Amino acid sequence: MRSVWAKPTIPRTRRIYRLRRNARGSLTNQQCPHHIMQRRPDGKALFERDPDFRMYLSTLRTLRKTLMLKVYRYCLMTNHVHLIVDPGGETGSLRSLMASLSEVHAPHLERSGPSWEKCVLFVPIESDRYLSACTRYVDFNPVEAGIVTRPQDYLWSSYAAMTGRRSCPWLDPDPCFLALGVDTAQRQQRYRELVELANPPDILGFAKMTMLYDKKINQTLK
Repeated sequence: MRSVWAKPTIPRTRRIYRLRRNARGSLTNQQCPHHIMQRRPDGKALFERDPDFRMYLSTLRTLRKTLMLKVYRYCLMTNHVHLIVDPGGETGSLRSLMASLSEVHAPHLERSGPSWEKCVLFVPIESDRYLSACTRYVDFNPVEAGIVTRPQDYLWSSYAAMTGRRSCPWLDPDPCFLALGVDTAQRQQRYRELVELANPPDILGFAKMTMLYDKKINQTLK
């Protein structure tokens, strides 16, 4: 089985942001959806039991409403998290989102909130093409990691909800998904075809992202 933290690449022009140590520092001036990645400072498991996954998603659902965000995708892997979130023009809300998730979830892991909060990266998604590729990558991640053979078999990602196999009323449809058809059924069918017949990691190629991410985290924790 391949490592669950094994693959990222992004185009060379993409910039990578992490949470700053200064609480007053701005996150990013990019008012667009962001691909957010998070893991523990020690690289160990974030989620050990089903209730751990459920608690994280429940908190995410609550914060989505409180901070008025749009959550396009999520994928909770054993030792890291992928989110695609649209801040709606207020990028500071992304920082609040991840800080709050850390505050709620970190004590459960017997880790301090601030140390876990540092292990977050934000990648602005500045084009429809990149958004389409990134959403598919997130939903395909469990297959690429070798955990399942089909994306619909993984319980803790947004894929089943985006394809009509499971209900998730708080998950928001992204603009690229809405452009796939004239109604929900057609969009779900076309999205299934895009994810299951294509290979999103070939589009993004995510190893470079992992190396940059690990380097930044190691620098932050020194």
